[in-house]
Amino acid sequence: MDKRICLSLLMASAIFGLFAPLAFALPTANNFGVSDVSGGNQGTYILVPVNITNAQNGPIVSLKFDILYDNSVINVVGAQKGDLTSLWDSPIFNNLPGGTRVAMVYDGKDEHAIQNCSTGSVVQLKFSIIGEPGETSRMDFTGIQLSDTDYKPRTALAKNGTFSILSELSGPTHAPAPTHSPSATEPTAVENDGEEGVITPSDTEYKAPTSTPTPPGFNAISAIAGLIAVSYLSLWRRKA
Repeated sequence: MDKRICLSLLMASAIFGLFAPLAFALPTANNFGVSDVSGGNQGTYILVPVNITNAQNGPIVSLKFDILYDNSVINVVGAQKGDLTSLWDSPIFNNLPGGTRVAMVYDGKDEHAIQNCSTGSVVQLKFSIIGEPGETSRMDFTGIQLSDTDYKPRTALAKNGTFSILSELSGPTHAPAPTHSPSATEPTAVENDGEEGVITPSDTEYKAPTSTPTPPGFNAISAIAGLIAVSYLSLWRRKA
């Protein structure tokens, strides 16, 4: 065989071997991962959705990925189905030093696979917040494998995020207390000699008058005296 032909075949084989992995590892989404998360308090839990954007070259029937994070700040304690995998088998997770590995497969029904052009959550990771207020942790994705119906593993661009624990001064804002009319048992503001004061229930209790009371029988004595005066005037007029 001509040496030129042999050399050409060798070069073609080398080029094919170099680019073949890229040809078979077709992307299966625009990106795969999480957004930045800010919230939660130490000792509580929070669900973080793992999303796929614009699924393609599918349908996708299984997935696997590693998420790396600082497990002195947060730690995965559970995994739930996402919006696009609500009919799949429950996800399996395994905590590793510095992160967690998650795997999930559909229920065998092609109509329940993740269809092309789909966007949404595939897994919801339940994180336990164990760090101090104000601390942060990365959430980096690696080893993303998304398989089609032939179970050929493909990948997608990782979308990494940051988890930030609320600081002590960034708690929820409380709405102002509703205003209402004062009840009979509540203090009531009044004006007192040009100064604002407060009347309490004890101040509104009944108090006896300070004037001297009228002696008993005084009104009766006055009535009798009046009758005597009238009788005297009548007798005086008759004599005149």
